[in-house]
Amino acid sequence: MEPFTQEGLARREKEATKNDKPEEEGEETTNDLKYPLELYNYKLSGVLVHSGFAEGGHYYSFIKDRENEIEKDQWYEFNDELVKEFDKEDIESECFGGEEKFSDMMGHSFYIKSSEKHRNAYVLFYEKTSNEDIPYSDSEDEAEKNPTEENNESSDINMTSEHEEAVMVKQPKLKRTTTVKIPDEISETLIEENRKYWQYRFMFSLEYSDFILELCTLWNSMNITPLNYETKNNDYNILNINEEEYKKKIEDLSKAEALAGVYVDPSRKLLHCKNIKHLPEKKILPSEYINILQKYAPDGNTEQIENFEHEVFKLTLTFYLTVKQRAQDKDMIPEFIDLIKSYINKSTRASEWCIKQFSNNEIIAENLLQCPVTDMRKLSAGIMYCAMLKLYENEKDVLNSYWEYKEGKCDTFQKTYLGNFINLLISNFDNAHNYSEQNSQYFQLIARFSSLGKEARLYLLKAKIVGRIFNYYLNDSSQFQEFFNDFSDVEFEENQLIEIGLPMKSEDMKLTLWEELIQKKRDTQIADGQQDYTFIFEILSNCLTSCVINTDDGDTFKDDLRYTGLHPNELELLKLDEKDITGILETCTSKYTHSNK
Repeated sequence: MEPFTQEGLARREKEATKNDKPEEEGEETTNDLKYPLELYNYKLSGVLVHSGFAEGGHYYSFIKDRENEIEKDQWYEFNDELVKEFDKEDIESECFGGEEKFSDMMGHSFYIKSSEKHRNAYVLFYEKTSNEDIPYSDSEDEAEKNPTEENNESSDINMTSEHEEAVMVKQPKLKRTTTVKIPDEISETLIEENRKYWQYRFMFSLEYSDFILELCTLWNSMNITPLNYETKNNDYNILNINEEEYKKKIEDLSKAEALAGVYVDPSRKLLHCKNIKHLPEKKILPSEYINILQKYAPDGNTEQIENFEHEVFKLTLTFYLTVKQRAQDKDMIPEFIDLIKSYINKSTRASEWCIKQFSNNEIIAENLLQCPVTDMRKLSAGIMYCAMLKLYENEKDVLNSYWEYKEGKCDTFQKTYLGNFINLLISNFDNAHNYSEQNSQYFQLIARFSSLGKEARLYLLKAKIVGRIFNYYLNDSSQFQEFFNDFSDVEFEENQLIEIGLPMKSEDMKLTLWEELIQKKRDTQIADGQQDYTFIFEILSNCLTSCVINTDDGDTFKDDLRYTGLHPNELELLKLDEKDITGILETCTSKYTHSNK
Protein backbone atom coordinates (compact mmCIF):
# COMPACT_ATOMS: atom_id res chain seq x y z
CA MET A 1 0.00 0.00 0.00
CA GLU A 2 3.06 2.30 0.20
CA PRO A 3 2.65 3.78 -3.33
CA PHE A 4 -0.86 4.95 -2.39
CA THR A 5 0.08 6.71 0.87
CA GLN A 6 0.98 10.39 1.16
CA GLU A 7 4.64 9.64 1.59
CA GLY A 8 4.52 7.15 -1.30
CA LEU A 9 2.89 9.66 -3.65
CA ALA A 10 5.46 12.30 -2.63
CA ARG A 11 8.32 9.86 -3.24
CA ARG A 12 7.05 8.86 -6.68
CA GLU A 13 6.55 12.46 -7.70
CA LYS A 14 10.04 13.37 -6.51
CA GLU A 15 11.62 10.50 -8.46
CA ALA A 16 9.58 11.35 -11.55
CA THR A 17 10.79 14.95 -11.36
CA LYS A 18 14.39 13.80 -11.07
CA ASN A 19 14.06 11.66 -14.17
CA ASP A 20 12.08 14.36 -16.01
CA LYS A 21 9.48 11.79 -17.01
CA PRO A 22 6.43 10.16 -15.40
CA GLU A 23 7.02 6.87 -13.70
CA GLU A 24 5.34 4.01 -15.56
CA GLU A 25 3.11 1.42 -13.94
CA GLY A 26 4.95 -1.67 -12.78
CA GLU A 27 8.31 0.10 -12.50
CA GLU A 28 8.10 1.02 -8.84
CA THR A 29 11.38 1.61 -7.07
CA THR A 30 11.99 1.31 -3.38
CA ASN A 31 14.79 3.85 -3.19
CA ASP A 32 14.56 6.35 -0.38
CA LEU A 33 11.64 4.62 1.35
CA LYS A 34 10.56 6.63 4.36
CA TYR A 35 9.70 3.46 6.33
CA PRO A 36 10.37 -0.26 5.77
CA LEU A 37 8.25 -1.73 2.98
CA GLU A 38 6.79 -4.53 5.15
CA LEU A 39 4.98 -1.93 7.26
CA TYR A 40 2.79 -1.17 4.27
CA ASN A 41 1.74 -4.73 3.41
CA TYR A 42 -1.88 -5.87 3.87
CA LYS A 43 -3.75 -9.11 3.14
CA LEU A 44 -7.36 -9.54 2.10
CA SER A 45 -9.41 -10.81 5.07
CA GLY A 46 -13.03 -10.32 4.04
CA VAL A 47 -15.36 -9.50 1.17
CA LEU A 48 -18.89 -8.13 1.39
CA VAL A 49 -20.76 -9.22 -1.75
CA HIS A 50 -23.89 -7.71 -3.27
CA SER A 51 -26.00 -10.01 -5.40
CA GLY A 52 -28.71 -8.35 -7.45
CA PHE A 53 -29.32 -5.00 -9.11
CA ALA A 54 -29.29 -1.33 -8.19
CA GLU A 55 -32.99 -1.49 -7.23
CA GLY A 56 -32.46 -4.27 -4.69
CA GLY A 57 -30.71 -7.50 -3.93
CA HIS A 58 -29.02 -9.49 -1.21
CA TYR A 59 -25.83 -9.12 0.83
CA TYR A 60 -23.57 -11.87 2.13
CA SER A 61 -19.88 -12.21 3.09
CA PHE A 62 -16.74 -14.28 2.59
CA ILE A 63 -14.57 -14.05 5.70
CA LYS A 64 -11.12 -15.43 6.44
CA ASP A 65 -10.63 -17.32 9.71
CA ARG A 66 -7.94 -15.25 11.44
CA GLU A 67 -7.86 -17.25 14.67
CA ASN A 68 -7.13 -20.70 13.26
CA GLU A 69 -3.35 -21.20 13.56
CA ILE A 70 -3.45 -24.58 11.79
CA GLU A 71 -5.40 -23.68 8.66
CA LYS A 72 -4.30 -20.09 8.10
CA ASP A 73 -6.01 -19.76 4.72
CA GLN A 74 -9.41 -21.11 5.70
CA TRP A 75 -12.33 -18.99 4.46
CA TYR A 76 -16.07 -19.21 5.22
CA GLU A 77 -19.21 -18.01 3.51
CA PHE A 78 -21.74 -16.25 5.77
CA ASN A 79 -25.11 -16.08 4.01
CA ASP A 80 -27.95 -15.46 6.51
CA GLU A 81 -28.35 -18.71 8.46
CA LEU A 82 -26.03 -20.56 6.03
CA VAL A 83 -22.37 -20.80 7.10
CA LYS A 84 -20.04 -23.06 5.13
CA GLU A 85 -16.41 -23.41 4.07
CA PHE A 86 -15.29 -21.38 1.07
CA ASP A 87 -12.32 -21.89 -1.24
CA LYS A 88 -10.35 -18.65 -1.55
CA GLU A 89 -9.45 -19.60 -5.13
CA ASP A 90 -13.10 -18.92 -6.02
CA ILE A 91 -12.96 -15.28 -4.89
CA GLU A 92 -12.29 -14.02 -8.40
CA SER A 93 -15.20 -15.96 -9.92
CA GLU A 94 -17.62 -15.16 -7.09
CA CYS A 95 -16.89 -11.49 -6.46
CA PHE A 96 -16.13 -9.73 -9.73
CA GLY A 97 -19.20 -10.12 -11.95
CA GLY A 98 -18.57 -11.12 -15.56
CA GLU A 99 -20.21 -14.04 -17.32
CA GLU A 100 -20.70 -17.64 -16.32
CA LYS A 101 -21.37 -20.65 -18.48
CA PHE A 102 -23.45 -23.67 -17.60
CA SER A 103 -24.82 -26.66 -19.42
CA ASP A 104 -28.49 -27.23 -20.09
CA MET A 105 -30.49 -29.88 -21.80
CA MET A 106 -33.07 -29.56 -24.55
CA GLY A 107 -34.67 -32.82 -25.52
CA HIS A 108 -31.83 -35.32 -25.62
CA SER A 109 -29.11 -32.76 -26.39
CA PHE A 110 -26.84 -30.81 -24.08
CA TYR A 111 -25.80 -27.28 -24.91
CA ILE A 112 -23.80 -24.54 -23.24
CA LYS A 113 -25.48 -21.33 -22.07
CA SER A 114 -23.93 -18.17 -20.70
CA SER A 115 -25.44 -15.49 -18.49
CA GLU A 116 -24.29 -12.37 -16.72
CA LYS A 117 -23.18 -12.71 -13.10
CA HIS A 118 -24.93 -10.40 -10.69
CA ARG A 119 -22.50 -11.05 -7.84
CA ASN A 120 -19.97 -8.30 -7.13
CA ALA A 121 -17.69 -7.33 -4.28
CA TYR A 122 -19.14 -4.29 -2.52
CA VAL A 123 -16.65 -3.76 0.32
CA LEU A 124 -13.16 -5.26 0.77
CA PHE A 125 -11.56 -5.75 4.19
CA TYR A 126 -7.78 -5.94 4.67
CA GLU A 127 -5.59 -6.71 7.67
CA LYS A 128 -2.02 -5.55 8.25
CA THR A 129 0.62 -8.30 7.94
CA SER A 130 3.08 -6.61 10.35
CA ASN A 131 2.43 -6.05 14.02
CA GLU A 132 4.45 -2.83 13.96
CA ASP A 133 2.82 0.52 13.23
CA ILE A 134 4.23 3.20 11.00
CA PRO A 135 5.94 5.63 13.44
CA TYR A 136 4.13 8.79 12.43
CA SER A 137 4.58 11.74 14.80
CA ASP A 138 3.49 15.35 15.05
CA SER A 139 7.14 16.51 14.78
CA GLU A 140 7.53 15.18 11.24
CA ASP A 141 6.63 18.53 9.74
CA GLU A 142 9.64 20.08 11.46
CA ALA A 143 11.85 17.14 10.58
CA GLU A 144 10.90 17.50 6.93
CA LYS A 145 11.81 21.14 6.85
CA ASN A 146 14.18 21.75 3.92
CA PRO A 147 17.79 22.09 5.21
CA THR A 148 18.58 24.54 2.40
CA GLU A 149 15.83 26.81 3.70
CA GLU A 150 17.33 26.66 7.22
CA ASN A 151 20.80 27.66 5.90
CA ASN A 152 19.40 30.60 3.97
CA GLU A 153 17.40 32.11 6.85
CA SER A 154 20.33 34.36 7.85
CA SER A 155 21.23 35.33 4.29
CA ASP A 156 19.76 37.99 2.06
CA ILE A 157 20.60 35.93 -1.02
CA ASN A 158 18.28 33.12 -2.19
CA MET A 159 20.58 30.06 -2.57
CA THR A 160 17.88 27.56 -3.68
CA SER A 161 17.85 26.44 -7.27
CA GLU A 162 14.76 26.40 -9.47
CA HIS A 163 14.73 22.56 -9.32
CA GLU A 164 14.79 22.57 -5.50
CA GLU A 165 11.99 25.16 -5.41
CA ALA A 166 9.86 22.92 -7.63
CA VAL A 167 10.44 19.95 -5.33
CA MET A 168 9.61 22.02 -2.24
CA VAL A 169 6.35 23.26 -3.74
CA LYS A 170 5.18 19.85 -4.96
CA GLN A 171 6.17 17.78 -1.90
CA PRO A 172 3.19 17.75 0.54
CA LYS A 173 3.64 18.07 4.25
CA LEU A 174 2.35 15.12 6.24
CA LYS A 175 -0.29 15.78 8.88
CA ARG A 176 -1.57 12.54 10.38
CA THR A 177 -4.17 13.96 12.78
CA THR A 178 -7.12 15.93 11.44
CA THR A 179 -10.22 16.81 13.45
CA VAL A 180 -13.40 17.01 11.39
CA LYS A 181 -16.48 18.46 13.04
CA ILE A 182 -19.57 16.39 12.32
CA PRO A 183 -22.48 18.59 11.24
CA ASP A 184 -25.05 19.06 14.02
CA GLU A 185 -27.84 17.47 11.96
CA ILE A 186 -25.85 14.28 11.36
CA SER A 187 -24.63 14.20 14.95
CA GLU A 188 -28.17 14.48 16.32
CA THR A 189 -29.37 11.74 13.96
CA LEU A 190 -26.59 9.39 15.11
CA ILE A 191 -27.32 10.08 18.77
CA GLU A 192 -31.04 9.42 18.27
CA GLU A 193 -30.42 6.19 16.34
CA ASN A 194 -28.07 4.96 19.07
CA ARG A 195 -30.61 5.87 21.74
CA LYS A 196 -33.35 3.92 19.93
CA TYR A 197 -31.06 0.94 19.42
CA TRP A 198 -30.25 0.63 23.12
CA GLN A 199 -33.82 1.37 24.14
CA TYR A 200 -35.19 -1.38 21.87
CA ARG A 201 -32.48 -3.81 22.93
CA PHE A 202 -33.39 -3.20 26.56
CA MET A 203 -37.18 -3.30 26.06
CA PHE A 204 -37.14 -6.53 24.05
CA SER A 205 -34.77 -8.35 26.39
CA LEU A 206 -35.96 -11.35 28.38
CA GLU A 207 -34.75 -9.75 31.61
CA TYR A 208 -36.97 -6.69 31.13
CA SER A 209 -40.00 -8.88 30.34
CA ASP A 210 -39.37 -10.83 33.52
CA PHE A 211 -39.09 -7.59 35.50
CA ILE A 212 -42.40 -6.22 34.13
CA LEU A 213 -44.15 -9.54 34.81
CA GLU A 214 -42.96 -9.72 38.42
CA LEU A 215 -43.72 -6.05 39.04
CA CYS A 216 -47.28 -6.29 37.70
CA THR A 217 -47.94 -9.62 39.45
CA LEU A 218 -46.36 -9.05 42.84
CA TRP A 219 -46.83 -5.30 43.35
CA ASN A 220 -49.47 -6.13 45.98
CA SER A 221 -47.85 -9.17 47.51
CA MET A 222 -50.61 -9.58 50.10
CA ASN A 223 -53.27 -9.91 47.42
CA ILE A 224 -51.89 -11.36 44.16
CA THR A 225 -54.66 -10.95 41.57
CA PRO A 226 -54.07 -14.12 39.47
CA LEU A 227 -54.40 -16.20 42.63
CA ASN A 228 -57.88 -14.86 43.39
CA TYR A 229 -59.52 -14.27 40.00
CA GLU A 230 -60.06 -16.28 36.83
CA THR A 231 -57.12 -16.26 34.45
CA LYS A 232 -59.26 -17.40 31.53
CA ASN A 233 -62.44 -16.29 29.79
CA ASN A 234 -65.25 -16.60 32.29
CA ASP A 235 -67.74 -18.21 29.89
CA TYR A 236 -69.05 -21.18 31.87
CA ASN A 237 -72.65 -20.17 31.17
CA ILE A 238 -72.10 -20.00 27.41
CA LEU A 239 -70.55 -23.47 27.48
CA ASN A 240 -73.53 -24.70 29.55
CA ILE A 241 -71.23 -25.58 32.45
CA ASN A 242 -72.21 -24.95 36.06
CA GLU A 243 -69.25 -23.01 37.40
CA GLU A 244 -69.64 -24.04 41.04
CA GLU A 245 -70.17 -27.72 40.21
CA TYR A 246 -67.18 -27.67 37.85
CA LYS A 247 -64.85 -26.18 40.48
CA LYS A 248 -66.14 -28.48 43.23
CA LYS A 249 -65.55 -31.47 40.96
CA ILE A 250 -61.92 -30.47 40.42
CA GLU A 251 -61.46 -29.79 44.14
CA ASP A 252 -62.89 -33.22 45.08
CA LEU A 253 -60.68 -34.87 42.45
CA SER A 254 -57.58 -33.15 43.83
CA LYS A 255 -58.43 -34.23 47.40
CA ALA A 256 -59.01 -37.83 46.31
CA GLU A 257 -55.69 -37.91 44.46
CA ALA A 258 -53.90 -36.42 47.48
CA LEU A 259 -55.36 -39.08 49.79
CA ALA A 260 -54.35 -41.76 47.33
CA GLY A 261 -50.77 -40.46 47.29
CA VAL A 262 -51.05 -39.30 43.67
CA TYR A 263 -49.09 -36.20 42.61
CA VAL A 264 -51.42 -33.21 42.34
CA ASP A 265 -50.65 -30.62 39.69
CA PRO A 266 -50.16 -27.26 41.48
CA SER A 267 -52.30 -25.62 38.78
CA ARG A 268 -55.34 -27.44 40.22
CA LYS A 269 -54.82 -26.35 43.81
CA LEU A 270 -55.90 -22.82 42.93
CA LEU A 271 -59.08 -23.31 40.97
CA HIS A 272 -59.16 -19.87 39.41
CA CYS A 273 -55.81 -20.23 37.72
CA LYS A 274 -55.55 -21.81 34.31
CA ASN A 275 -51.78 -21.39 34.01
CA ILE A 276 -50.77 -20.87 37.63
CA LYS A 277 -47.66 -22.96 37.03
CA HIS A 278 -46.35 -20.13 34.85
CA LEU A 279 -46.42 -17.55 37.64
CA PRO A 280 -43.01 -16.25 38.79
CA GLU A 281 -41.33 -18.62 41.23
CA LYS A 282 -40.07 -15.72 43.33
CA LYS A 283 -40.11 -16.56 47.03
CA ILE A 284 -41.15 -13.48 48.97
CA LEU A 285 -39.68 -13.21 52.43
CA PRO A 286 -41.97 -12.08 55.29
CA SER A 287 -40.06 -8.80 55.52
CA GLU A 288 -40.85 -8.10 51.86
CA TYR A 289 -44.60 -8.22 52.33
CA ILE A 290 -46.26 -4.84 52.21
CA ASN A 291 -49.75 -4.41 53.57
CA ILE A 292 -51.11 -2.09 50.88
CA LEU A 293 -54.43 -1.64 52.66
CA GLN A 294 -52.76 -0.61 55.90
CA LYS A 295 -50.38 1.80 54.20
CA TYR A 296 -52.64 3.48 51.63
CA ALA A 297 -56.16 2.87 52.95
CA PRO A 298 -56.03 2.99 56.76
CA ASP A 299 -59.45 4.64 56.81
CA GLY A 300 -61.01 1.99 54.56
CA ASN A 301 -61.07 4.19 51.44
CA THR A 302 -59.52 1.97 48.74
CA GLU A 303 -59.81 4.47 45.87
CA GLN A 304 -56.06 5.11 45.76
CA ILE A 305 -55.29 1.39 45.74
CA GLU A 306 -57.80 0.84 42.94
CA ASN A 307 -56.08 3.60 40.96
CA PHE A 308 -52.71 1.91 41.55
CA GLU A 309 -54.11 -1.40 40.38
CA HIS A 310 -55.64 0.16 37.26
CA GLU A 311 -52.29 1.71 36.31
CA VAL A 312 -50.60 -1.67 36.82
CA PHE A 313 -53.15 -3.28 34.49
CA LYS A 314 -52.60 -0.58 31.86
CA LEU A 315 -48.85 -1.19 32.07
CA THR A 316 -49.35 -4.95 31.70
CA LEU A 317 -51.61 -4.74 28.64
CA THR A 318 -49.58 -1.96 27.02
CA PHE A 319 -46.31 -3.84 27.45
CA TYR A 320 -47.85 -7.04 26.06
CA LEU A 321 -49.35 -5.36 22.97
CA THR A 322 -46.46 -3.00 22.16
CA VAL A 323 -43.55 -5.33 22.95
CA LYS A 324 -44.52 -9.01 23.12
CA GLN A 325 -47.28 -8.89 20.50
CA ARG A 326 -45.61 -6.64 17.93
CA ALA A 327 -42.30 -8.46 18.29
CA GLN A 328 -44.19 -11.79 18.00
CA ASP A 329 -42.18 -12.90 21.00
CA LYS A 330 -43.75 -16.00 22.58
CA ASP A 331 -41.55 -16.04 25.70
CA MET A 332 -43.69 -15.77 28.85
CA ILE A 333 -46.89 -15.27 26.81
CA PRO A 334 -48.99 -17.60 29.07
CA GLU A 335 -47.96 -15.63 32.15
CA PHE A 336 -48.87 -12.27 30.61
CA ILE A 337 -52.21 -13.53 29.25
CA ASP A 338 -53.12 -15.00 32.65
CA LEU A 339 -52.24 -11.73 34.35
CA ILE A 340 -54.18 -9.57 31.87
CA LYS A 341 -57.31 -11.73 32.05
CA SER A 342 -57.25 -11.89 35.84
CA TYR A 343 -57.29 -8.08 36.01
CA ILE A 344 -60.10 -7.92 33.41
CA ASN A 345 -62.19 -10.51 35.28
CA LYS A 346 -61.67 -8.57 38.50
CA SER A 347 -62.38 -5.04 37.30
CA THR A 348 -65.11 -3.56 35.08
CA ARG A 349 -62.95 -0.46 34.80
CA ALA A 350 -60.12 -2.53 33.30
CA SER A 351 -62.54 -4.12 30.82
CA GLU A 352 -63.84 -0.73 29.71
CA TRP A 353 -60.32 0.61 29.21
CA CYS A 354 -59.36 -2.49 27.22
CA ILE A 355 -62.36 -2.25 24.86
CA LYS A 356 -61.80 1.50 24.47
CA GLN A 357 -58.17 0.95 23.42
CA PHE A 358 -59.25 -1.54 20.77
CA SER A 359 -61.96 0.84 19.48
CA ASN A 360 -59.66 2.12 16.77
CA ASN A 361 -59.50 1.02 13.14
CA GLU A 362 -55.70 0.85 13.07
CA ILE A 363 -55.54 -1.23 16.25
CA ILE A 364 -58.24 -3.62 14.95
CA ALA A 365 -56.46 -3.97 11.61
CA GLU A 366 -53.08 -4.58 13.23
CA ASN A 367 -54.22 -7.18 15.78
CA LEU A 368 -56.99 -9.04 13.93
CA LEU A 369 -56.17 -8.67 10.22
CA GLN A 370 -52.58 -7.72 9.50
CA CYS A 371 -50.78 -9.83 12.12
CA PRO A 372 -49.28 -12.80 10.18
CA VAL A 373 -49.07 -15.12 13.21
CA THR A 374 -52.34 -16.97 13.86
CA ASP A 375 -51.57 -17.63 17.54
CA MET A 376 -50.98 -13.94 18.17
CA ARG A 377 -54.30 -13.00 16.52
CA LYS A 378 -56.04 -15.61 18.66
CA LEU A 379 -54.53 -14.16 21.83
CA SER A 380 -55.66 -10.64 20.90
CA ALA A 381 -59.18 -11.88 20.17
CA GLY A 382 -59.13 -13.78 23.48
CA ILE A 383 -58.30 -10.63 25.44
CA MET A 384 -61.09 -8.67 23.75
CA TYR A 385 -63.56 -11.52 24.29
CA CYS A 386 -62.64 -11.65 27.98
CA ALA A 387 -63.42 -7.92 28.29
CA MET A 388 -66.70 -8.38 26.36
CA LEU A 389 -67.78 -11.11 28.79
CA LYS A 390 -67.10 -8.84 31.76
CA LEU A 391 -69.02 -5.87 30.29
CA TYR A 392 -71.97 -7.76 28.84
CA GLU A 393 -73.83 -8.30 32.12
CA ASN A 394 -73.60 -4.56 32.88
CA GLU A 395 -74.56 -3.31 29.42
CA LYS A 396 -76.94 -5.89 27.94
CA ASP A 397 -80.13 -4.19 29.22
CA VAL A 398 -79.27 -0.86 27.53
CA LEU A 399 -77.33 -2.27 24.58
CA ASN A 400 -80.21 -1.97 22.09
CA SER A 401 -81.20 1.56 23.10
CA TYR A 402 -78.95 2.57 20.19
CA TRP A 403 -81.33 0.94 17.68
CA GLU A 404 -84.39 2.36 19.42
CA TYR A 405 -82.82 5.79 18.90
CA LYS A 406 -82.05 5.02 15.25
CA GLU A 407 -85.64 3.86 14.74
CA GLY A 408 -86.98 7.10 16.22
CA LYS A 409 -88.46 5.49 19.33
CA CYS A 410 -86.50 7.75 21.69
CA ASP A 411 -84.69 11.08 21.55
CA THR A 412 -81.42 9.81 22.96
CA PHE A 413 -79.67 6.58 23.85
CA GLN A 414 -77.23 5.35 26.46
CA LYS A 415 -73.79 4.87 24.99
CA THR A 416 -72.15 1.51 25.65
CA TYR A 417 -68.59 0.33 25.18
CA LEU A 418 -69.76 -2.91 23.55
CA GLY A 419 -72.18 -1.27 21.13
CA ASN A 420 -69.58 1.22 19.95
CA PHE A 421 -66.96 -1.53 19.59
CA ILE A 422 -69.26 -3.89 17.61
CA ASN A 423 -70.27 -1.06 15.26
CA LEU A 424 -66.60 -0.42 14.55
CA LEU A 425 -66.02 -4.14 13.89
CA ILE A 426 -68.95 -4.35 11.46
CA SER A 427 -67.76 -1.25 9.59
CA ASN A 428 -64.50 -3.08 8.85
CA PHE A 429 -66.17 -5.71 6.61
CA ASP A 430 -64.71 -4.10 3.49
CA ASN A 431 -61.21 -4.09 4.98
CA ALA A 432 -61.59 -7.76 5.97
CA HIS A 433 -61.87 -8.62 2.26
CA ASN A 434 -58.22 -7.56 1.87
CA TYR A 435 -57.09 -10.16 4.41
CA SER A 436 -58.97 -13.31 3.40
CA GLU A 437 -56.12 -15.50 4.60
CA GLN A 438 -55.85 -13.85 8.02
CA ASN A 439 -59.31 -12.54 9.00
CA SER A 440 -60.68 -15.61 10.81
CA GLN A 441 -60.12 -14.06 14.28
CA TYR A 442 -61.93 -10.90 13.16
CA PHE A 443 -65.06 -12.95 12.42
CA GLN A 444 -64.42 -15.10 15.49
CA LEU A 445 -64.79 -12.05 17.73
CA ILE A 446 -68.17 -11.18 16.16
CA ALA A 447 -69.21 -14.83 16.53
CA ARG A 448 -68.24 -14.75 20.22
CA PHE A 449 -70.32 -11.62 20.69
CA SER A 450 -73.31 -13.36 19.07
CA SER A 451 -72.97 -16.15 21.64
CA LEU A 452 -73.18 -13.83 24.67
CA GLY A 453 -76.97 -13.78 24.77
CA LYS A 454 -80.20 -12.80 23.03
CA GLU A 455 -79.53 -9.07 23.57
CA ALA A 456 -76.27 -9.40 21.64
CA ARG A 457 -77.97 -11.35 18.84
CA LEU A 458 -80.76 -8.78 18.64
CA TYR A 459 -78.13 -6.04 18.30
CA LEU A 460 -76.45 -7.87 15.39
CA LEU A 461 -79.77 -8.66 13.68
CA LYS A 462 -80.79 -5.00 13.78
CA ALA A 463 -77.36 -4.22 12.26
CA LYS A 464 -78.41 -6.43 9.29
CA ILE A 465 -75.64 -8.90 10.08
CA VAL A 466 -77.36 -11.73 8.17
CA GLY A 467 -77.46 -9.75 4.94
CA ARG A 468 -73.93 -8.43 5.42
CA ILE A 469 -72.56 -11.91 6.03
CA PHE A 470 -74.25 -13.29 2.89
CA ASN A 471 -73.13 -10.22 0.95
CA TYR A 472 -69.55 -10.86 2.08
CA TYR A 473 -69.79 -14.52 1.14
CA LEU A 474 -71.31 -13.88 -2.33
CA ASN A 475 -69.01 -10.91 -2.95
CA ASP A 476 -69.41 -9.67 -6.55
CA SER A 477 -72.35 -11.98 -7.29
CA SER A 478 -74.58 -10.32 -4.66
CA GLN A 479 -77.29 -8.08 -6.11
CA PHE A 480 -77.26 -5.92 -2.98
CA GLN A 481 -73.61 -4.96 -2.82
CA GLU A 482 -74.24 -1.22 -2.58
CA PHE A 483 -76.97 -1.57 0.05
CA PHE A 484 -75.05 -3.80 2.47
CA ASN A 485 -71.75 -1.97 1.94
CA ASP A 486 -73.36 1.20 3.29
CA PHE A 487 -72.29 1.26 6.96
CA SER A 488 -73.79 4.65 7.82
CA ASP A 489 -76.29 2.97 10.16
CA VAL A 490 -73.55 1.53 12.42
CA GLU A 491 -72.13 4.75 13.81
CA PHE A 492 -69.21 4.66 16.21
CA GLU A 493 -66.80 6.98 17.98
CA GLU A 494 -63.25 5.99 17.14
CA ASN A 495 -60.80 6.39 19.99
CA GLN A 496 -58.08 8.78 18.83
CA LEU A 497 -56.27 8.93 22.19
CA ILE A 498 -54.68 5.49 22.07
CA GLU A 499 -52.54 4.86 25.15
CA ILE A 500 -51.11 1.55 23.92
CA GLY A 501 -49.46 3.21 20.90
CA LEU A 502 -50.55 3.12 17.28
CA PRO A 503 -48.68 0.94 14.77
CA MET A 504 -46.31 2.61 12.34
CA LYS A 505 -48.11 3.63 9.15
CA SER A 506 -46.89 2.08 5.92
CA GLU A 507 -46.27 5.49 4.35
CA ASP A 508 -43.89 6.34 7.21
CA MET A 509 -41.80 3.21 6.65
CA LYS A 510 -38.67 3.66 4.56
CA LEU A 511 -38.80 0.72 2.17
CA THR A 512 -36.61 0.11 -0.84
CA LEU A 513 -38.26 -0.49 -4.21
CA TRP A 514 -37.47 -4.18 -3.83
CA GLU A 515 -39.11 -4.33 -0.39
CA GLU A 516 -42.17 -2.51 -1.71
CA LEU A 517 -42.56 -5.04 -4.53
CA ILE A 518 -42.28 -7.94 -2.08
CA GLN A 519 -44.81 -6.28 0.27
CA LYS A 520 -47.30 -5.75 -2.57
CA LYS A 521 -46.94 -9.35 -3.67
CA ARG A 522 -47.50 -10.56 -0.10
CA ASP A 523 -50.58 -8.32 0.29
CA THR A 524 -52.03 -9.79 -2.90
CA GLN A 525 -51.40 -13.34 -1.66
CA ILE A 526 -53.15 -12.56 1.64
CA ALA A 527 -56.14 -10.98 -0.11
CA ASP A 528 -56.46 -13.90 -2.52
CA GLY A 529 -55.79 -16.55 0.12
CA GLN A 530 -58.24 -19.21 1.20
CA GLN A 531 -61.03 -17.83 3.36
CA ASP A 532 -61.88 -19.61 6.61
CA TYR A 533 -65.70 -19.62 6.78
CA THR A 534 -65.96 -21.39 10.15
CA PHE A 535 -66.82 -18.32 12.23
CA ILE A 536 -68.76 -16.65 9.40
CA PHE A 537 -71.24 -19.52 9.39
CA GLU A 538 -71.21 -19.58 13.21
CA ILE A 539 -72.44 -15.97 13.21
CA LEU A 540 -75.22 -16.92 10.79
CA SER A 541 -76.16 -19.98 12.82
CA ASN A 542 -76.35 -18.08 16.12
CA CYS A 543 -78.39 -15.23 14.67
CA LEU A 544 -80.77 -17.18 12.42
CA THR A 545 -81.75 -19.53 15.26
CA SER A 546 -83.17 -16.45 16.99
CA CYS A 547 -85.29 -15.50 13.94
CA VAL A 548 -88.74 -16.51 12.73
CA ILE A 549 -88.45 -17.10 9.00
CA ASN A 550 -90.61 -19.97 7.70
CA THR A 551 -91.68 -21.81 10.85
CA ASP A 552 -92.62 -21.32 14.48
CA ASP A 553 -91.22 -24.67 15.59
CA GLY A 554 -89.77 -23.98 19.04
CA ASP A 555 -87.15 -26.70 18.74
CA THR A 556 -85.25 -24.69 16.12
CA PHE A 557 -84.86 -21.56 18.24
CA LYS A 558 -81.84 -20.70 20.36
CA ASP A 559 -83.87 -18.46 22.70
CA ASP A 560 -87.23 -16.74 23.03
CA LEU A 561 -86.23 -13.74 20.92
CA ARG A 562 -88.29 -14.79 17.84
CA TYR A 563 -86.96 -11.92 15.73
CA THR A 564 -89.10 -11.07 12.70
CA GLY A 565 -87.46 -7.84 11.55
CA LEU A 566 -85.11 -9.11 8.83
CA HIS A 567 -84.80 -6.63 5.95
CA PRO A 568 -86.47 -7.66 2.66
CA ASN A 569 -83.03 -7.74 1.00
CA GLU A 570 -81.86 -10.17 3.66
CA LEU A 571 -84.89 -12.39 3.08
CA GLU A 572 -84.14 -12.32 -0.63
CA LEU A 573 -80.58 -13.50 -0.04
CA LEU A 574 -81.90 -16.28 2.17
CA LYS A 575 -83.80 -17.77 -0.77
CA LEU A 576 -81.04 -20.23 -1.55
CA ASP A 577 -81.39 -22.48 -4.57
CA GLU A 578 -79.73 -25.85 -5.03
CA LYS A 579 -76.63 -24.24 -6.57
CA ASP A 580 -76.16 -21.91 -3.59
CA ILE A 581 -76.56 -24.70 -1.05
CA THR A 582 -74.13 -26.91 -2.98
CA GLY A 583 -71.62 -24.07 -3.06
CA ILE A 584 -71.83 -23.55 0.71
CA LEU A 585 -71.43 -27.28 1.33
CA GLU A 586 -68.42 -27.41 -0.98
CA THR A 587 -66.91 -24.43 0.80
CA CYS A 588 -67.31 -26.12 4.19
CA THR A 589 -65.96 -29.44 2.84
CA SER A 590 -63.01 -27.70 1.20
CA LYS A 591 -62.21 -25.86 4.43
CA TYR A 592 -62.48 -29.07 6.49
CA THR A 593 -60.23 -30.95 4.06
CA HIS A 594 -57.69 -28.10 3.95
CA SER A 595 -57.50 -27.80 7.75
CA ASN A 596 -56.93 -31.53 8.19
CA LYS A 597 -54.14 -31.93 5.65
